[in-house]
Amino acid sequence: MNPPDWRVFYSGFIVCEIICILAYMELHPRVSKSSRLHNYLLFDDPPTTVVTTHKRIGRSVEKIAERNTYLIYRMYFKTKIERKLYPTVLNELATEVYLSEIQVQKILWANADNIIRLKTQKPSVAALKKLYPHIVW
Repeated sequence: MNPPDWRVFYSGFIVCEIICILAYMELHPRVSKSSRLHNYLLFDDPPTTVVTTHKRIGRSVEKIAERNTYLIYRMYFKTKIERKLYPTVLNELATEVYLSEIQVQKILWANADNIIRLKTQKPSVAALKKLYPHIVW
């Protein structure tokens, strides 16, 4: 009986290593795959729990909500008080807040209940000036 070839043993070892890496990656779904692979290759005994903290980058949730509220008031003003058509209003709002028209539409659809509330309240131009004094109404 011939002894097993070292290449067969080595290829089997690589397959086992790959299986272990993949299993480790599945155990920690909150960590990116490259980070998991890096940790696995560096440490012999990888930690059982990996805690990562993600710092939020970009606008805060409060600022986005303020922008959406502003868009709703401006949409109400332009459609009900200035009597402009919807495509014109979308174009003007998109240029005011530096968004695409599609994104403005999505924001308006997501806040449809607030638009209905504004329609029933019917705020005056003076009330809008009080809310946003820096805007030309």
